[in-house]
Amino acid sequence: MAKTVKKVVKKAAPKKVVTKAAPKKVVKKAAVKAAVKEAVVAKKAAPKKAVKKVAAKKVVAKAAPKKVVKKAAPKKVVKKATVSVAENADIAYRVLVEPWITEKSHAGLSENKYVFRITKDATKQQVKKAIEGFYKVKVEKVAVLNFIPKKRVYGRFEGTKAALKKAIVTLKEGDKIELFQGA
Repeated sequence: MAKTVKKVVKKAAPKKVVTKAAPKKVVKKAAVKAAVKEAVVAKKAAPKKAVKKVAAKKVVAKAAPKKVVKKAAPKKVVKKATVSVAENADIAYRVLVEPWITEKSHAGLSENKYVFRITKDATKQQVKKAIEGFYKVKVEKVAVLNFIPKKRVYGRFEGTKAALKKAIVTLKEGDKIELFQGA
């Protein structure tokens, strides 16, 4: 009887070659249970070598597409801290891009001059309103510098540097903007 079990095991366990392009396969629980039952039956009737081969056999089936069910997440109550918004903050977000920090602009801080990069369609009046509303300081003078895009050649590739518009803002004596709060 042990001979017949060995023959069945050899036929039932052919070698499978798995490639990277093969679809994912899932082992079904019912098929595993059936394989375990076969192993238990074979263990009683056959030597240990045959039992190992039967236990190693796995029944594989194609994976069924998963159904995605969206559950409504429970609503969490979050308390928001009240933040005071400056009166002209909306103008500041549309006009000011970033503070322009260079060695030259850093030297201008002693003269109460601050340099900001601004949008290309911003005017002096808009910059003045934005700075006064956002930083709550008094602006005396605004000077605007408009840099045109310059042509650059790198090997056989041609391109342009980005256009840039800066504003140099002079504040009233005694007013100050904290650009480096963490330092």
